[in-house]
This record gives sequence, C-alpha cells and structure tokens, in this order.
Amino acid sequence: MNLPQLEVYAIEKIGRNSAYGYLEQDGTRVVLKPKQEFSDRQVIRYLYEIQMQGIPHIWGETEYEEETYLIFSWLAGEHITEANLSNEQINQAIFAVLALIDRLHVITGMHWFFLDMKPQHIIIDSDGRVSLIDFEHVVVNKINQVSYTGFNQLGLSPIYCSAECRTGQFTRLHHEYALALIWLSLLSKTPIENLNARNRNKLLRKLDLQIKLRIESGLRGEGIRIKSKCSNDNLKNTEKQLNKELSEKTSHNTNDKANIEEETVQNHSYSTLQSTLRADTLQTVQKHMQMTLLKPSNNLICGYKEQRVFECHNSEKQELVILSGIKTIILCKCHVLPVLVDLHLAYFGCDHAASVGSEILQEINKFSGELHSLNLLTKNLASHIVKKYVINDLYISNEYLNLCGFTMNGTFAARQIQEYKSGKFATNSKLSNQVSGLKHKFWR
Repeated sequence: MNLPQLEVYAIEKIGRNSAYGYLEQDGTRVVLKPKQEFSDRQVIRYLYEIQMQGIPHIWGETEYEEETYLIFSWLAGEHITEANLSNEQINQAIFAVLALIDRLHVITGMHWFFLDMKPQHIIIDSDGRVSLIDFEHVVVNKINQVSYTGFNQLGLSPIYCSAECRTGQFTRLHHEYALALIWLSLLSKTPIENLNARNRNKLLRKLDLQIKLRIESGLRGEGIRIKSKCSNDNLKNTEKQLNKELSEKTSHNTNDKANIEEETVQNHSYSTLQSTLRADTLQTVQKHMQMTLLKPSNNLICGYKEQRVFECHNSEKQELVILSGIKTIILCKCHVLPVLVDLHLAYFGCDHAASVGSEILQEINKFSGELHSLNLLTKNLASHIVKKYVINDLYISNEYLNLCGFTMNGTFAARQIQEYKSGKFATNSKLSNQVSGLKHKFWR
C-alpha cells in the first residue's frame, strides 16, 4: 500500500534505530522507525488504518538519511519496570496488555503474534493507561499458529522467548510466556536475568495462589489465562475469586481508585464478551469491519477517506460544504469495545472552507482516540467541532456498527444512525430538506 509522504523536522535519534521528530504540517510529535525492519507488512497496513488508544498509529512515511522511515504517533509514558507500581496496579497492567491484544483481534479478525514482548515495549502514562510500542517483530495470521522461519535473524531477546523459538512454530500464547516472566519479575522485584528455575519456584510460593497459578501456566507455555490443570468448576471459581479480590483491593486504593476501577470494569466486560459471544456473529462483525474500514485504499488520509466538497448557495450566497465517507474506529466507554463509525457532516463554509474541512478530519482523528458514550457520540463530536472551529451551522449524520449489543441482548444492529443539527440546519426546514436531498445522493 502507498502511505502518505510527510515532512518531519527536528529529528533526534532514540534507541537503536528509532528517532523522534515533529510533523512539518502541524508540529505534532512523532516517532520514526525504519520500514525495512518490520517483519510483516500487514502489520503496517493495520497500524495505518486503525486508531486505538494504547496502540501506535502510523501517519505516513518519510525519507531520512537515504532510508524510508514509518511515522508513528507519539505514545507518552515510561517502561513498566520504571513506573513504581503497586502489586494491584501490576496485575491490572498485565491484564490491560492482554485486553489490547484481544481488541486488535476483534477489530481485524487476525491473531496478533508478539514475538518480542518485553518490559521496554510496555509503557504506562501518568494516568495509569497501558500502551504497547515497537511492532517491528509482530506477525498477524488468521490461524492461531504461525510458522516463522526467519525468527533467528530477528534479533529477539532470548530471555523473553518461550521454547517455541527453537522450532519456529509460534502459537497465539507465545507472548504470554514473556508476560508471565515480566509479571513475576515485577511482583518479586527481581531482575528477569536472575529468575532461574530455582529462584522462580521460591518466589512463586510467596505470591497469592491465583496469581501463582496463572504465572506457572504462562511459564509452561499454556497462557496466563489458564490457571491450573484442575476441573473446569475450580477454574471458574478461581477466576471469580481473583476478580473479586482485585476489585476489593482496588477499592481501598484511594489515590488510584478511579483509574484502576475503570480498568477493572473494562477488562472484566471484555472477558465476559469473549466467553458469551457466538463465534459466527463475531465473524460477521469482523468481516464487515474488514470490508468497510480496513479495505486498502489510496484515498485514505490519516485513516479517513478523501473528503468531498459540493457547492450550493442559499439566499445569503454561502457555500455549503459536505464531507462524506469519513470512517474510523472508536472504543465505547461502557465496554471498551470497537465501534465502526461512518460519519458525514455538512456546514456553511467561507473562503477557507477547504482548509477547515481538512482540519476537521484531523480533529475527528484525535476525537476517535478516546473512549465515548454511544448515546452521546454524535452530539459530543458536534459540540467539539463547533467550539474548536467556531462553526454556527452544523449537520452531522453518524452511522455505526458496534459490539455493545452483544453484551446486552446477544444481537447487534448493522445500521444504527444518529443525527445532530445546529444553527440554521436545526431551525430552517427548507435548508434541512436541501441537505437531506444531497445526503441521499452523496452519503449513501
């Protein structure tokens, strides 16, 4: 796929081959990574087309020192080993990493294989939000196992790699071995290089039983979601007890209560979704997202389709600007599930109408990076745009597909529409009818 060519200035090296700089167009801080180092070009495509909190977004690419670099969004925070977290916060951070990977699977319908999971690739910001960075050694596949013959040339960190590295056959649980090791290291405050077999067993005995069983399972290559080899009833009881204990402990932490409780609810809701959704219905949603939003297109501008501007005049000779086919993915606030948004808007422009339209697309991009209440999604977006650009007349039609309905009644509506009108669009019926006529021609 062809990525937009962007200009970056004030470039400074960070890490081994990465750098940071600022976009020439608006001064946004970004990260540069060599394109040739990415193991799977599909990952590049997805990171370009998906904008999700906690996952880096690709703005485009640039040429620097005779090499092509991908331009990534800047994710603030510090490495998980440097964040000075309490045990409860450490547990929540590990679950948050799993939730991020699960959401990528739901959105794309592909399994994400993180072959180089390590503490430096997990960062936490000042609000306690977890992000994943460094996707160079990530591979996607529709099946839950992937054969990667070139793994020995990747330069992976052996200490974080499970026994699967010897065979080159990676399962979707591969990264959970590294997470189990990181989890044990953080809880025991022991450097990972000192966690030999004897020390592991000694340190594991000091942990709560539920956490101990999860970590042991991860180190065996069975994943940290699998607690033990006991009966299914015991597994369910252990899961309930763990969630209960984490919730109770979190409620007593007054300083971080709001952030951690919200994360607990989000992760628990997502876990409930995974266990209750019908596989065929989930596949339908994934296919819809693949065909509508994730379909490769040369017209994509920072994740959105090309804007369309149409002219018509009312009695005051104002230009009516219509932006259509703006597609993005947001996460709902209630369950932290992906919502496919198909947005159309109209407003009265002036001499700088085209430039304002371009800026609105960028503002929608920023807006989509946060969690939102679906019943207020269109109204909040309209209010945001009106205040930002002092637009008095605005008409927004927002069609979306979401997964929230699954958790409520086991079904989803493939076409849910919200509309919002302000200014002359709300008071002038003739104007509203005029826009509606254009809507049926251009918006569908």
